[in-house]
Amino acid sequence: MSHGQVTTTPPPALHFFTLCTAQSSPPFDKRLILRSATAWNVICSPLSRASGLYWLLLRRGNVLSPSLKWKAKTLGLAMLLTPISALSAPVIYNLSLPNISVFDNAITSTGAAVFTAPVSAGQHVYTYIDANGNPATVTVTYTGSGSPAVPGGTYSSGAFSLSGAVWNISPFASPAGGGVGGKADIPGYNSGLTFTFSSPVNAFGFEIGDWATCCYGNVRPAAVQSDYGVPATGSGLWIAFDGGAATLPANALNATDNPGFASSGSFTNFIGAIDSSGFFSKVTFWGDGFGEYLVAGGTLRFASVPKGSIGGTVPEPATLALLGVGLVVAAVTRRRHHTAHKEGRSSHVLV
Repeated sequence: MSHGQVTTTPPPALHFFTLCTAQSSPPFDKRLILRSATAWNVICSPLSRASGLYWLLLRRGNVLSPSLKWKAKTLGLAMLLTPISALSAPVIYNLSLPNISVFDNAITSTGAAVFTAPVSAGQHVYTYIDANGNPATVTVTYTGSGSPAVPGGTYSSGAFSLSGAVWNISPFASPAGGGVGGKADIPGYNSGLTFTFSSPVNAFGFEIGDWATCCYGNVRPAAVQSDYGVPATGSGLWIAFDGGAATLPANALNATDNPGFASSGSFTNFIGAIDSSGFFSKVTFWGDGFGEYLVAGGTLRFASVPKGSIGGTVPEPATLALLGVGLVVAAVTRRRHHTAHKEGRSSHVLV
């Protein structure tokens, strides 16, 4: 998406801006911006706010003082150049079993509690405590069929065993699925698990067995590589929240990419996610190491941390670079405006 060209037709994002300020009527003025602040922050996305704001300033900038207009343009340009994913990206943990405490400590350091539920053979519904202190349940289903996911058996590797029963989620490629927003479907999606929470949480994790034992040379479709920005090959672990676009938090090109094997020679690990920018009600998880045996289970971990307390809102390095570009562009714009203003004033005096 390009924001470098000004047209005479408002960009689509301006429609969101208009929607969020529907309680105000034209002409646009400073009171509109102040009156709409609450709806703007709650309803509109950062990108639509930035696009709408910048368009408003270009078209109706005369209602603001030069100083305020420049500050608002700086903010709008910086927001336009900041990827939304960097503003609300879940923090993913890929840990060896002895290091699950890293995940737990991140949660308890915020003042929140970790609730656990050992996976039991034959059981697909588990209980936890939600953010309001009330009992809630998570229902586990097979993503492809939607049927209850019934665990059975256990898993051990080297000196370590998963702490409860397991679900067999050995990857199969077809049919692919999980593509949203025009993105390609991902092979392996329908071989995974879906966890549906009766009350939202923002931290969740479980144990994995037998990942990264083989199948490193599997080649992902070109469309999957480009749409999701993932490596061409590997045995991967995918995750998606609330039916949104999937991410690949772990990808094995050799056995030591499994933290359990790297530290102790055990093909066991833990995958956890914390999203302190909000809450989620559904998590979908699967692998794409076709030909590989793969299990998930052990003990489920749940928590609800305070918003903004862990990662999530911390800009990534690329985001910081883009933010810098936005500030530089705004500074150049201000310098040109200032120079033009001085030249205009001098000409007037000379005349």
